[in-house]
Amino acid sequence: MRRVCLALLAGLFVMIGTQAGASNFANGFYVGGNGGLADNLSVCDEIGNPVSPSACDDSDFGWQVFAGWQIVKWIGIEGGWTDLGQSSFMSAAGDLTQVDAGGFQINAVATLPVLEKAGVYFKAGAFAWDVDVAQTDVLNVQQEISEKGVDYVLGIGLRYPLTETLGVGIEYQRFEDVGDSKTGTFDANLLTAGLLFRF
Repeated sequence: MRRVCLALLAGLFVMIGTQAGASNFANGFYVGGNGGLADNLSVCDEIGNPVSPSACDDSDFGWQVFAGWQIVKWIGIEGGWTDLGQSSFMSAAGDLTQVDAGGFQINAVATLPVLEKAGVYFKAGAFAWDVDVAQTDVLNVQQEISEKGVDYVLGIGLRYPLTETLGVGIEYQRFEDVGDSKTGTFDANLLTAGLLFRF
């Protein structure tokens, strides 16, 4: 999965390097989608029983769809759905635990011009998470816990307009304290690349 993400990022920079005549984005409404690597840090230690690293899979494909409004040239608001993928681990007793996490986020976005056309942006906002924990024991008996809550999210990214309506971008986001005392809490990193469409 990490190799896939690195390939996405390398391809994006190649595209940027070959688009010398690209256009600036105008203010207004936009939608987009990203996909890449979700790394749910410490999820195996924080949820359920501690397990050996060899039994822990805390990374998965993560993705998001979003919509935003560029209010003025470098200030906007943005919201959408984010899926942090699934993590899984096996306890010493042979119990399998699977953790699914996702939710809606809403952010304020500040963009700074770099180079001639590209823009580095920073975002900060709230993440309304939904965490599902399913544990299956050696007798195939399953127990599930589902909890919802709100915590904060921070992000940084680079967007580059290929035309007046189409752009590409890469983004890193950090999600803090996903989950609660019933499910256990963990932090997550999301590194993605994707497309953006302006109207």
